[in-house]
Order: sequence, then structure tokens, then C-alpha cells
Amino acid sequence: MKKQTMYRISVFVLLGLMVFTWRANAQAKKETSATDKITWVWNLMPIPSVISTFSMKEIPKRVAKATDGRLIIQMNQSLVGPMDAPSAMSEGRIDGGLVTTIFFSGEWPYPNVTALPFLIGNDEELKEVTYKILWDVLEKSYHKKYNLVFLGSWIYANQGIWSNRPLKIIEDFKNVKIRGHNYEAALSLKLMGATPITMPWPEVHMALQRGVMDGVITMVAVMVKSGLYKVTKYANMWPLAPAQPGAWVVNRDTWNRLPEDLKPKVKRVMREITDEIFRLGIQEGHQILNDAESEGIKVIYPNAEQIQRGKVMTAPVYKNWINRCKKTGDPGEELIKKVEALLREMRSK
Repeated sequence: MKKQTMYRISVFVLLGLMVFTWRANAQAKKETSATDKITWVWNLMPIPSVISTFSMKEIPKRVAKATDGRLIIQMNQSLVGPMDAPSAMSEGRIDGGLVTTIFFSGEWPYPNVTALPFLIGNDEELKEVTYKILWDVLEKSYHKKYNLVFLGSWIYANQGIWSNRPLKIIEDFKNVKIRGHNYEAALSLKLMGATPITMPWPEVHMALQRGVMDGVITMVAVMVKSGLYKVTKYANMWPLAPAQPGAWVVNRDTWNRLPEDLKPKVKRVMREITDEIFRLGIQEGHQILNDAESEGIKVIYPNAEQIQRGKVMTAPVYKNWINRCKKTGDPGEELIKKVEALLREMRSK
């Protein structure tokens, strides 16, 4: 009888210990899970484009799914301005987000090779150059310049010169006042006879309307969705300032704190995001240009002869760019040759 009683007591004690251990482990797992959850604060410059909307929604969603909810990205618009974004990320004021390389081409030319006039002919070429050449360049450049980790790219699709004058041939540029968006664009405009204008973006609409300037270089989506096309008559699709790459980057210390098993997952999903951004951006650029024509905008494409003339006239931009790359210790001339070789191969098919 005593043996049976002792046996029953032992069983109850053992079961009690098992239940206690199970609950303790469950609680510990819950607490560990909560502790492992990481939040990154990212910045995105608001652009009236489908790829901006896509990025705001899909990056947090896809990263959370890929990491089983362990990494949360809080996307915000305009936490810092585009000129301040790289330093804000480098200093850790924000964890990461989108950086636009074209705004820094004057001081940091190397990753802006696609800003060279008449080099990249269209968005499809930019996509190939980005994946086959620029991806590695951007990874190394952001590490070297800002100590940031490059995760993916961005496209400013269908850049053109929107103006109140037709620009069919080189001579049409003479004394035309045009706002560029980077150093190479301004220098190219000047060499082609135009007058480059520097002006804050919020003032552009009124300036075009009043004739203070005659045109502006920007992407198709921005012109149409912001309503600026209503104060211009022509979309001159000169490859003077081709589609520019932006970059998704993250603070290196922030990246280093990320668990090792999550790093390849984040890189993979950001590569997928880049694929989608290029597809949507190129698609939107073509569609909006068609819509602009239906609204009365005259779309002008310069012929091969004019493009060749423009390339000859803007040759000093290349020389200037190469010399500035030398000052920063970057092999600019070698990079141009790589891009030109890839483009020749693409165009020969």
C-alpha cells in the first residue's frame, strides 16, 4: 500500500515538474522571440511614382516575411532631406533607406558613371549595366565613402528634357535655359549651347509657367504626376542625363548587429525588390510617356546623327569626370570602358 502511494506521489511530482518545465520553456521562448525582434528605421524621399508606393508597402512586408517577423522595417518619408540622407545613415541617426547618387556626383563621381551624357541609351540598358557592373561598384563605393552596406538599387526611369521649346537638333539648345539635376547635366547643357539653371524644385513649376526658365531635366513620372507637364509643351528624350540609379543602403553597425542567419535572407529579398522596381519603373515610364502624348505633349527623339554630334560636343564631360575620379582614387576610365564594352555587346545583338 505504501509502495503504491509513494509511486503515485512520484508520478504526480514528475508530471508537475514536466508541466512547470514546459511552461518555463514556453515563456523563455516567448521572451527570446520578443528580444530577437529588430526594428530598422528607413527613409524614403517621396517621389510621385508607382515604385515609391511599391517600396513603402512591399519592403516592410517582404522583409518581415523573409525573416519570419524578426526584422521589422519602418518606412518613413522625408525623415531627412536627400542631400543629408547618406551622412544621416552613416552616423546612425537613421538605420538606412534610399540614397540618390546623382545629387553627389560633383564630390563623388565614380558611382555616377551613368550620369555621363549619351552613354546609357535607355532604361533597359541601365538595368543590364546596373546588374552586371554597377552592383559591385555601388557595394564598394558606399562602403568606402560612407561606410554603408549596399542592399539594392532603384531606377529614375525615362529621364527627358521637358520644355516649352522643341529640341530636335543641337542648334535648338542655344541659349535655352534648362534646369539640370547634377554636375554632369549642367556641364553637358553648357557645352551644347544651353544655359544651365540652378533652382530649388518647389520653384520649378512657377518658373516654367512664367518663362523664367525654358525646361527641366527629370523623369517622366515626376513631370506628369506632379502636373508639371501642364506648363510645358515638349518631352525631348535626349540621353543627355540618362536614368540614374539610386541605392538601398543600411548603416554598417546596424547591419553587423543583425543575426548572421538573417543577412542572406535580407540580401535576397532586396535583390527581388530591385527586380520589381526596375520592371515597374520601366513599365510606368513607357506608359506615362504615352499618356503625356494623349494630353498634347509632343515627344521628340533625336536621331542618331544628333546623338553622335552631342557625344562629340560633351566629350570634355568625360575627361572632367575621369580626372575627378582620379582625385578620389577611383578607376573612372576603366569603368567607362567596361560599360561601353557591355553596351556594344548588347547593341550588336
